[in-house]
Amino acid sequence: MLRKSSLIFLPLFSFLFVVTFSTNQACADETIKGHYCYTYGDNETLKESRELTKKLATRNATESYRIYVVSKSKVKDFHFTDDLIDTISMGYLKNIRVTEHTEKDRTICETVEGEVNASEFDALIAQLIKQADTETNTRTASKEKDTPHYDVVAEYIRELGANHKIQQTASKEYQDEKDKDNHIKKMMNGIRNATRFTLELRSNIGVLKGMRLNKPFDDLIPNTISFYEIKAELFEEVSKISNIFMDTVPKPDVDYSKMAARMPEITAQIEYIDETIFQSMVLVFALLIDEKPDSEGHMSHLNITKAQRQKLISNINDLFGDSLDKGNKTWTVSSVSLLKEWLLKDYKCIDEWQ
Repeated sequence: MLRKSSLIFLPLFSFLFVVTFSTNQACADETIKGHYCYTYGDNETLKESRELTKKLATRNATESYRIYVVSKSKVKDFHFTDDLIDTISMGYLKNIRVTEHTEKDRTICETVEGEVNASEFDALIAQLIKQADTETNTRTASKEKDTPHYDVVAEYIRELGANHKIQQTASKEYQDEKDKDNHIKKMMNGIRNATRFTLELRSNIGVLKGMRLNKPFDDLIPNTISFYEIKAELFEEVSKISNIFMDTVPKPDVDYSKMAARMPEITAQIEYIDETIFQSMVLVFALLIDEKPDSEGHMSHLNITKAQRQKLISNINDLFGDSLDKGNKTWTVSSVSLLKEWLLKDYKCIDEWQ
């Protein structure tokens, strides 16, 4: 029975089978030969071992065929898997016969011969080479879509700054109303700020979806988007709960105590996400580290210019101001503080080390 990985080649084999028997042979068949010795273990039956020995000898015949050998040396980006070789052998070797068979102790040796049409086999290998080139070009094109790392880092700083601005606004409005007995006004502030966060997060998600990073950073943006989506849903939940509490007349079917208990849970979840984003800053900054180490093998080179590094630092200072110097920072401020700290370290920019 063919393994699952072999099945992907069956459509190709079927097509080639039709072509093989519906066209005239361009040239005479060539006889190829393969040999293999197999030593089987205690958990294998003699019948299974004989079948496997013949299969491996047939595979050896294909692999030793001159067209295959020459073509394989040309195909740098295509991996000739055992399943693919077996499929080629099954589709292109005809009149396979055993010419020599010996068994001694647990070792089975077998030599097989078969005929192959050189032009058909050559056409198949050419098709595989073309397929390999197409896949290579696709991977290359995909890699070219990698968003410039400077742009990604600048966007993270902008998003953190926008989050910080809303946090400051919410904090100020809370301080202005905390000593006042105005329940409705406090609920309205809560709804307004939760909506601000939701809208900002949805906007950020849209921007990030237009960006792409290749490995090893390929999970950074999708993970950030997932965190933003969860936060947006949490802030929407805050808005709904605040709207319910704004009603001056209590509703009998509403569990107000459960909703009140839910609010600190939401706060804890949001703080956890912000802390996780803080922890991802090491990856965000790593985007700016060049893959090429210095003469001592240290990763001390950045892939941005001095002007770009200064621009990122300036953006952080403009967006966060004296919040960077205060104690008891929020996770958002701590995130950019960490980025700024790394940007100020003794890394060499690309226009310094190249």
